[in-house]
Amino acid sequence: MRRMALLAFLLLVPFLVQGSAHASFHSGLSVSTVSADGVQLTLRLPRGNYPRNALVRATVRIENVGHHTIFTRVGDGCTSTNPFIEVFDRRGRLLDQGPSIAFDNPGCKHVLGQPFRPGKIVVRHVFAVLRGIYLRAVLTIGKNLHGRDISTKLELHLGAGEAPNVTIDQTGEPAVTVQRPLGATGPLYYSGSALCGTATDPQPTQVDLLWPPVSNRFHSGCLQTREWHGLVGYLNYPVVPIDWKHE
Repeated sequence: MRRMALLAFLLLVPFLVQGSAHASFHSGLSVSTVSADGVQLTLRLPRGNYPRNALVRATVRIENVGHHTIFTRVGDGCTSTNPFIEVFDRRGRLLDQGPSIAFDNPGCKHVLGQPFRPGKIVVRHVFAVLRGIYLRAVLTIGKNLHGRDISTKLELHLGAGEAPNVTIDQTGEPAVTVQRPLGATGPLYYSGSALCGTATDPQPTQVDLLWPPVSNRFHSGCLQTREWHGLVGYLNYPVVPIDWKHE
């Protein structure tokens, strides 16, 4: 709930003027903008033919090209949602807002933004699902998460593509088996959440995973699964939902 509240808040913060997209054979698709205080935000995606609902891994590059130190949580290893990517349709409706990377760091104590000095560069590889034709990279700057956002938007042309075949084995604990679509290479990725415990357990636990590579047969991460929802897919191919609930 705290994560959803944060994402909802970020949508309310005004954005700066965005740059315009361009494409080249060597660099792929990219778009860049520079904020008034000297933060350059660049969104890049390899050149290719992308199907709708494809899982992609974009590159977000952040550089302080100004003359003053700013503050941001992008470099402290304590947050997985700065920067992040939003996906919009042609009418401007928000269709997807995924996290960037997951940090397994329960002891993290940073609350305030960290100094981001002139000349510093940070690069993040950010997952997104192409539910719409517009990708927007968003970076929050300031000494805390109640700062302001910088963003830049990239337009894509989406076609059709073959999704992997996914089956859920429900004999005992649920297990997902994925058959790779023709032409897909590289690892299989999964993002989802499972509620662990029996139906009468007064204190169920939750297991969340944010796009780690998984084998073509995997479990929820629970010893006993009450409910399981997520997405699974190969890079540049449509994702398939996982929706399972103990009856």
